[in-house]
Amino acid sequence: PGLVETSTNLGIVRTDENRVIFESAHRSSVETQKEMVLRRFRKIALLAGGRSDTKNNYPGWKFEPESEIRQLFLDTYKELNGSQAKVEAIHAGLECGILQEKIGKMDMIALGPNMQGAHTPEEKVSMASVGRIYALLSKVLERI
Repeated sequence: PGLVETSTNLGIVRTDENRVIFESAHRSSVETQKEMVLRRFRKIALLAGGRSDTKNNYPGWKFEPESEIRQLFLDTYKELNGSQAKVEAIHAGLECGILQEKIGKMDMIALGPNMQGAHTPEEKVSMASVGRIYALLSKVLERI
């Protein structure tokens, strides 16, 4: 609940001698929904006498409610830190979608340190949390 499933972000509009060029990013945790949005963009472009090209397409990656690897990470995190880890589905392009597209159905998670201002000049990372992630990942790898 509350997680955006599909979005479009118009990032750049520019012109040259005979064209108007729109660059946008499309994301979805459900690949079929993103494909529907891309089809709509193609239709709109055709109706306007233009075309729509797709580049750098990140595949969707759907949150799975049941995950053995996530449970292993949660148990290990609690053992190392004495508290529960925060599990959160996010609306972002993640490498997990690319791996799942290439490999197929696989139990996987994404994890990382505490960050602020990602992809901006103000981007910061908590070095203490980098250390905690390293320790967690090392311990989980010992157990696999």
